[in-house]
Amino acid sequence: MEIAATERSRNGFTLIEMLAVMAIMMIMMTMLMVNFMDWGKGASMRSAVLNVKSHLVTTRQWAITHRAHTSFTYGNTTNPATGALIGYFVMTNAIDRLIGTTNFLPKGVTNLTSGEIVFGLDGSCSHMGTANIVITLCKENLTNQLSVYPLTGMTKMME
Repeated sequence: MEIAATERSRNGFTLIEMLAVMAIMMIMMTMLMVNFMDWGKGASMRSAVLNVKSHLVTTRQWAITHRAHTSFTYGNTTNPATGALIGYFVMTNAIDRLIGTTNFLPKGVTNLTSGEIVFGLDGSCSHMGTANIVITLCKENLTNQLSVYPLTGMTKMME
């Protein structure tokens, strides 16, 4: 008893079915890659803002624990080798000794403002009004702002 070709059970996929599945997978992978590429653009900005905020909090805590006026100085400088603008910040105590090291922002991230924030013995900020540190990612036109409130010396990040 011989079974006709139309009545046989199929054990595999046709070429058309395989190509359709591969096309769907390629579309999904393309959408995924676009999302990952956008995600990495702001990574240097996020790390710069978190680094500055962390050092602001450290400067304030140092002032409180050592009962000494402490300053946080920030601005931009030029790299002598490349001529590129580099953002920096530094923490110093009352007699202008460095607390830690001079810190630089990631490549392409600069400060739009420059200045000095002095923390008192109780952690308050001696700045008149709210001190604002504006950080920007040059290529992407992203800007974040850190605000330091004078009475409490607390820091808040605004995008």
